[in-house]
Amino acid sequence: MKTKNLSKIVIVSFVMIFLQACESHSVNTDNSFELFKKNRMVKNDSIIINKVIPETKKVETVTKIEKTDEWSIFKTDIERKIISNDKKIKELKKNPNIQVKSFKSINYLETDNNNLRMQLIEYKENEDARWTKFKTEMNQDVSDINTDLREIQIAINQ
Repeated sequence: MKTKNLSKIVIVSFVMIFLQACESHSVNTDNSFELFKKNRMVKNDSIIINKVIPETKKVETVTKIEKTDEWSIFKTDIERKIISNDKKIKELKKNPNIQVKSFKSINYLETDNNNLRMQLIEYKENEDARWTKFKTEMNQDVSDINTDLREIQIAINQ
């Protein structure tokens, strides 16, 4: 009798466990997905915040002189020439018939072109004494790069 009662108890407990396991868990998965999304968003937000905070910079007030029109015209002209040089450099690098010497020259000219771009960005408009010197040097350097690129292109095409 004890074994019959014990077997009934074991069978009933297995049936209850089975019925409990068959219960729908869709509510739990929805909640877990929402929790996952919230945790993921919090982690990403904290990463973004950590990246942005060190990059904050101090605002500098710059006194501008009356040459802003001349400066803006000059700056757009030089930027246009630098971009034109960039396009020529990219075209020359795509050429499959390029020699090592020409490729090194192109890389050197690309570095010079990028340095000119940085000089243009870093130049402060209020430096009136250096303005004419800067303007002539910048124009000359950009023209030199353009001339060198043409010479390399002619040498490659021959």
